[in-house]
Amino acid sequence: MTNTDLNASNSFSTSLIDDALSYVYPAALRTAALLGIADYLATGPLSVAELAHSTNVRAESLYRILRVLATKGVFTENQPGVFAMTPQAEGLSKNSRIKQGVLFFTEHLKWRAVGEIHHAVANGEPSFNKLFGTGFWEYAAANPEDNDAFNRGMAALTELETAIVVDNYIWPETGTIIDLAGGHGGLLLAVLQVSPGLRGVLFDREHVLAEHVLDVPDIAGRWETRDGDFFAEVPSGDVYLIKNILHDWSDDESVRILQNCANAANPGARVLAIDAAIPRGNEHNSGKLLDLIMLAMLTGRERTTDEVAALFVAAGLRVTKTIPVPGTTLTLLEGQA
Repeated sequence: MTNTDLNASNSFSTSLIDDALSYVYPAALRTAALLGIADYLATGPLSVAELAHSTNVRAESLYRILRVLATKGVFTENQPGVFAMTPQAEGLSKNSRIKQGVLFFTEHLKWRAVGEIHHAVANGEPSFNKLFGTGFWEYAAANPEDNDAFNRGMAALTELETAIVVDNYIWPETGTIIDLAGGHGGLLLAVLQVSPGLRGVLFDREHVLAEHVLDVPDIAGRWETRDGDFFAEVPSGDVYLIKNILHDWSDDESVRILQNCANAANPGARVLAIDAAIPRGNEHNSGKLLDLIMLAMLTGRERTTDEVAALFVAAGLRVTKTIPVPGTTLTLLEGQA
């Protein structure tokens, strides 16, 4: 082996060690988000001692957190022990939906389940089930605090994507849109606001519907909430909106959801599935990372566009449109019975 080969081998080995250590960074990011560091720095640079006093933590430990974040452009140490805001750090501000997304993806349930992902690979069972003795949805129903955190995180992520999703689809002028497992209804609200001839039904579990955001004047009288289980039956409608739902479920379960939509649909109705679409091949895509969260937490998976289309066909639906959503990993598939 030549010196060049040795240097290349050492370089690759060092890169792998860096990758193995990368799990530490999200912990630092979460800590800064929980402490509200970005809000304290909004008016200008502060010393670690000042930040530690404001957040009631140890200055030395906080410095070690912030210097790691600064290596990724989240805050910057302009002078020794003095940190300032950066454009990247703006996402951790208190009113930022990105901050809620950071907290959503770094909460303890995902952290623990992904840490045991080898169980899912070896046994075909979500590692979450091994750790907690039950499935995620059953756990969430029995643990209100974790369930509320999950719903808040999903609502924040939906809000980040809502405008661009709404703008990249031509909505019908009239009819009823059914938002399946639509959470607090942020996406349905946005659709109804740009389509004054549409009515909407927010379909989800009762405890989720209690936090809906639809009670606003400009869509008054055009919406209702409906408690139910999409594996049993769904309301009749003209557009079925299924965003970030199919990736939670296995292929067979996803086909059941789509079949229930097809069976309940009015003549000519559309079924819209919006999920991350992962590309084949070696390119980086955050959907491939999300897919491992699905492997650890649930029976679902992130899919390629062709794989989602195959679910439509298996459910008796004809794929009529495929629309990549610009600036996101999302793709919208439209189908009709």
